[in-house]
Amino acid sequence: WAARNDYDYQLVNTYSGHDFFPTDGIDNAGRNYALERFFHFNSHHSVTVYLDLDVYVSKEAPPIPEVAGVMAVDVSNDYVQTRQKFIENYPEYGEKVRYVNSGVLMADREGAAHLSDYFRNRVDQKIYPRGFQMDETMLNEYFNRYPDKVGYLDPRWNFCPGLSSEN
Repeated sequence: WAARNDYDYQLVNTYSGHDFFPTDGIDNAGRNYALERFFHFNSHHSVTVYLDLDVYVSKEAPPIPEVAGVMAVDVSNDYVQTRQKFIENYPEYGEKVRYVNSGVLMADREGAAHLSDYFRNRVDQKIYPRGFQMDETMLNEYFNRYPDKVGYLDPRWNFCPGLSSEN
């Protein structure tokens, strides 16, 4: 997809092994790997795109849409229980909360830098999220804390074969 659209891209498939948020008795490798991806957002690229391993990009996938700030797919209507748990953990955001999935993210250069700085600061200051999924919870904190810096992608960008009803 990237090559077909003549995008300059960098495949990031390594993990430093750094334990950002150590937890006694729990293997945090997966969670730490998920957090580390946000550090790669601060780059020289005009647009940064992150895709989870289970996201399928078809041959017919369109080019990258117009990206402004940090963008993800709003899954509030699909992840009702997860969204409700987020609201319980973050009552300060109220019922207006929009919940995003962290599997597909796009950001312009300024948004990518801001998001990366936000995650680095959280890790450096050891500011733990109030939820189980560290990366997705922190991303949703970001989306609800900085509504002027975020936007929402068309749901077709979050396609996973076998789990999605749309193509």
